[in-house]
Amino acid sequence: MYLIPKGEKIASLRKERKISAHQLSRLAGIGPYGITRMEKGIHNVHPFRAKAVARVLKCKVEEIFIIAN
Repeated sequence: MYLIPKGEKIASLRKERKISAHQLSRLAGIGPYGITRMEKGIHNVHPFRAKAVARVLKCKVEEIFIIAN
């Protein structure tokens, strides 16, 4: 199971918290372009990565990702 990122929501929360895409990637333990790809909707995301991003952004996974079967 992978999750579909809500790119605009991720970008909005990230900017609201004054975190760069690179900083968010590093804090969530994701590769340097991972957040950029999520924000652009380039690829689906493993639940572990989604949880890490939500933790850093201090939100629920459901707020920034859609469950895909």
